[in-house]
Amino acid sequence: DSGGGPAGASTSTAKTITVSGMGTVQGVPDTLVANLSVHSQRSSVQAALNNVADDMRQVESTLVTSGVQRPDLQTTDLELDPAYDDHGHVIGYDASESLSVSIHPLSDVGKVLSAAATSAGNSVTIDGLSLTISDDSTLINDARQKAFQDAKAAASQDASLAGEQLGDV
Repeated sequence: DSGGGPAGASTSTAKTITVSGMGTVQGVPDTLVANLSVHSQRSSVQAALNNVADDMRQVESTLVTSGVQRPDLQTTDLELDPAYDDHGHVIGYDASESLSVSIHPLSDVGKVLSAAATSAGNSVTIDGLSLTISDDSTLINDARQKAFQDAKAAASQDASLAGEQLGDV
């Protein structure tokens, strides 16, 4: 042992650099996610909840009849609040239930949303729409590969600037 350290310990010092990479990909959306809500105001808690549940069942039934699969429907919110008159007295209860629905193919969006919006009278609102890609795993893998290549190129350049060669990652 001529290194002055413990027996078997390496005396070489590793030279390291840390880099990060970025990979960007683009894809074409194939699914629309819509947030639908039903609202009801009734004189009692139970009446408000019953009415909003009935309306939501009608909306869900219409969506399924329009071609949406049950797994593409997800309840996202249920709210119940007292309703007040101008003098602060409770005059009833407002209930609402929200549903997230994934619609694909995109060519069905107009038909599906139109049917859902009219399925429970005036109680249905469409609160938000967003486009997404149902299976983005290939895009994610491509982005990772590009990010790694970007980081490796940056590391090679940094090593070269330091007068070194890039070693094993």
